Amino acid sequence: MIRVNLLGRKRKKKVKPIQIELSAFVLAVAAVFAGIMLFNMTVNAKIAYLEDQVNKKQTELRKLQSVKQEVERFRTQMDEIQKKIEIVRKLKEGQKGYYKILTNIEKSMPDDVWTSSLSFEGGKIVLGCSSLRVSSVNRFVMNLYETNMFSTIDLEKADKKDEDTVEINNFVITAGVRLD
Repeated sequence: MIRVNLLGRKRKKKVKPIQIELSAFVLAVAAVFAGIMLFNMTVNAKIAYLEDQVNKKQTELRKLQSVKQEVERFRTQMDEIQKKIEIVRKLKEGQKGYYKILTNIEKSMPDDVWTSSLSFEGGKIVLGCSSLRVSSVNRFVMNLYETNMFSTIDLEKADKKDEDTVEINNFVITAGVRLD
């Protein structure tokens, strides 16, 4: 039995060259578009990452600025405290000098001599004193010389007053002071 195919053979469709070129062009455009999209996504991801880093750095900078302000405040407080310590140290050193001055004046003072005023400025002392006898004034000046703490002792003023039938000698002594 012979078979006859009346339907015919299926023929393969021939692809026209224009269709190949068109397909290649569409694929090329799609590849370029996909590449551009991938590049765009990569750049956007980097931008987002860098913006996040900038935000973190700005937050850190604000924190550090507040810490810097606090450090500056502590520095100014420390400077103030240092100045106060220096003042106290100078006062303490000066105390020793004043103590020596007052002790030497007291040791040099005869029994019938007393002071009514005392001032000390710039290495110079001014004593306002009174005495019952003139010889006590001389003894006081000599005793001051013997302490070796006072130099250029001058008897600036001396006068006598009568108070209640008692003769009082008022005098002022100026002297340079050596606190060595």
